Amino acid sequence: MKKKLLIMSLMFVLIIGTANSAFAIGGEKVKFSGYLGFRYDYGDDSNGAARDRGVLKNAINADITASYLIDDRTAVHFHTNNYQEMRYTGNYTTDTVDTYVTTSLGDYNLRVGNFGADSVGYGLVKGGGGYNTNVRGVELAHNFNDKLKATVFSGSLEGKGNDEYPNQYYYDIYGDEHGGKYDFVELAYKLSDKTNIKGVYHQNRDYDNQYYEVGFDTKLPHHFSATVAGATASLDTATINTDDTSYMARLKYGEAAFWAPGHSWDLFATYHKNPANATLDGGLDNDFYGAHIDNFKGVVLGGHYVIRRGILLTGFVMSGERISTDKWHTREAGDDFTAARMQVDFIIF
Repeated sequence: MKKKLLIMSLMFVLIIGTANSAFAIGGEKVKFSGYLGFRYDYGDDSNGAARDRGVLKNAINADITASYLIDDRTAVHFHTNNYQEMRYTGNYTTDTVDTYVTTSLGDYNLRVGNFGADSVGYGLVKGGGGYNTNVRGVELAHNFNDKLKATVFSGSLEGKGNDEYPNQYYYDIYGDEHGGKYDFVELAYKLSDKTNIKGVYHQNRDYDNQYYEVGFDTKLPHHFSATVAGATASLDTATINTDDTSYMARLKYGEAAFWAPGHSWDLFATYHKNPANATLDGGLDNDFYGAHIDNFKGVVLGGHYVIRRGILLTGFVMSGERISTDKWHTREAGDDFTAARMQVDFIIF
C-alpha cells in the first residue's frame, strides 16, 4: 500500500509538472500552485486510546490549486486538498474540493463560490486546518487606505446541522454533522510597520450564536515576534455546561517559510486554551503550528527549517489536556493529551 501511494504521488507530480510547463509555453492563462507533503504523527490520550481521533500516523498530503485567468482582474480557481492515511487499517482519507471566482474592482476584492483553507482573524473561531473548514458564499474585502482593511462574508459552513447538540459544534466537525448559515465581519488595522491588530465578529444564524475575536501580531527586537489573541462566544453555558472563551499566545524566534532562503529556520512556543464551544470548526488546527488544538489546553513547542527554497521541514510536540468531555468520542475533561509531528513539504509549482 505504501509503495503504491508513493508511486502514485510521484507520478502525480510528474504529470502536473509537465502540464504546468506546457501551459506556461502556451500562455499565461492557466497557472498552478501547490505543495506535496509527507508526515508522521504520534498521539495518545490518557484514557488509553492508542490512536487519538484525527492523529494521522503516516500520511501523504497534496494541496493543489489550478487557476484560469479570464483577464488581469478575474480568475476561476479549482482547489483540492487530500490527506491519505498510509498506516491506519481503515484507509482513512479526507478531501476538500473548492471552486470559486475572484475579481477586483478598484480597492474592492470579491470572492464567490466554495472555498476554504483560510483562517479568519487569528483562527480561534474559524480555523484553516482543512477539516470541514470550508465555506460557501460571497466574500468582499475593501482597503480603505494603506492601514485599514475590512472583509465581509455571508453564506454557510459546509456540512449539516445537528438537532441533538446544536451548540456543541466541535463534537461534529469530523462527522459531517457540522454546518449552518454563517457570516463574519473582520477589521484589520496596521498599527505600524511591525504591528497588526485584527477584530472579528462571527455569527451562526441557524442558532443565533455570536463569536467575538480580537488579537495582534508584532515583530520584536532580536528576530523575535509575538502573536496574542482571544475569543469568546454568546452560547448558553448553563445549558451546554462548558467554557466558551479561548486564548492563544505565541512567541517565535526567526522566520522560515516555503519562500525563505535555504537554511532559514525558526523556533516557536505557543500556549493554547481552546474549549470545544469557543470554536466553529476546531479553530487553529494547523499543519505547521500544532494540530488537534480543538478542545485543548496546553503548550506546543516546535520549529521550521528550510532545506532549500520551496522545501520546508516542520516539527512540533504538544502537551496538555482535554478541556471538555467529548460525548461523541469518549474523551473526558481533564484527560492528558500528547502529540508530536514531523513532516516535510515540497512546493511543486
